[in-house]
Amino acid sequence: MKFQLEDDQQALADSVLRYLRQEYAFEQRKTLLSREPQDFDRRHWRRFADMGWLGVALPSQYGGLGEDLASAMPIMEAFGAHLVIEPYVGSVLECATVLGAAASAAQLDRWLPGIASGEQLVAFAHAEPDMRYEWAAVQTCAQPSDGGFVLQGRKTAVPHGASADRWIVSARTSGAPGSAEGISLWWVDPTLPGIGILTYRAVDDTPLADLSFDGVRLPHSARIGALGQAFPAVEDALAVSLAASCIEAVGAMTALHALTLDYAKVRTQFGGAISRFQVLQHRLVDMLTHIELARSLAWLAVAKAGDRSQRRLVLSAAKAQVSASCRLVAEHAIQIHGGIGMTDELSASHYFKRLVALEKRSGDRHFHLGVLTEAVAQGHPSLYG
Repeated sequence: MKFQLEDDQQALADSVLRYLRQEYAFEQRKTLLSREPQDFDRRHWRRFADMGWLGVALPSQYGGLGEDLASAMPIMEAFGAHLVIEPYVGSVLECATVLGAAASAAQLDRWLPGIASGEQLVAFAHAEPDMRYEWAAVQTCAQPSDGGFVLQGRKTAVPHGASADRWIVSARTSGAPGSAEGISLWWVDPTLPGIGILTYRAVDDTPLADLSFDGVRLPHSARIGALGQAFPAVEDALAVSLAASCIEAVGAMTALHALTLDYAKVRTQFGGAISRFQVLQHRLVDMLTHIELARSLAWLAVAKAGDRSQRRLVLSAAKAQVSASCRLVAEHAIQIHGGIGMTDELSASHYFKRLVALEKRSGDRHFHLGVLTEAVAQGHPSLYG
């Protein structure tokens, strides 16, 4: 693999960073966070769409640029570095992936252009309260009734779920929870009767929503793709989300390391800057080493995210290391900053919270180390075989 950006990717990275430095500085982000979780300022979202960022990894026939996931890496890393709260991964990458893998040509014509243009904010609602990273453990069900289906169940921690114009909801039409067979996807209007929405913020201030469905009636036209055959598409979307989260974490860690290094140069103790203390120099180097290790594995995760035959162990290896790096970099940064690092007024605390959230997203390091351990126990000698 070549671990450097192509010229066009570098140009994209420069443009994203330039916009975020001017329009998404820390104080401006704090203003956005002062809103209620269900209030979504679409100004930035429309700008993202106008600059083509939402369509980078979407097919050209639907208003995108027709590039692959790797071409979106500069956006994901820059969003991590600037703690962007807009749902780029969930509403664009996840939703476009699951639609591309499951939807019919007519459904793609109908829905993807709105995602690329920013006119439709879509949220993928798959996680459930008792799922614990076992993505086939879907208990929400959709049962045939009166020429359509009735949706019953709950979804949890849906990013920007209360602001979304539409949801893509997974629900079981047959089989038992835990079975990959029998899971279907549905295009759901949040205004339908029988829907409940509970809004709150995650530890890193990302707006989340828990959704409940009590006898929600859906027509046949709301089903995405074949009945009961949606789990491979769900896995595709979750693989993309995991890889994108790794890249976002690298961006956040890189920014926090730079912030910590700058602070160590100006914070004085015993007559000089604390950056002259060898023990702190070692910590800063350890942080950088972990960031670069996480970066290389995150790039590998992006490269393998679309390969169903090889991605499982590669993604788990990447997420296990990135999660460990998130923990080390976040803890070292706060320890070097001291007590001020935990205050809400300093951006270091916000990076800390984002890294804590990213460590848990798509499975924490303990879960993914378990996946790797099980694979070794079953006789898989290589992560790439």
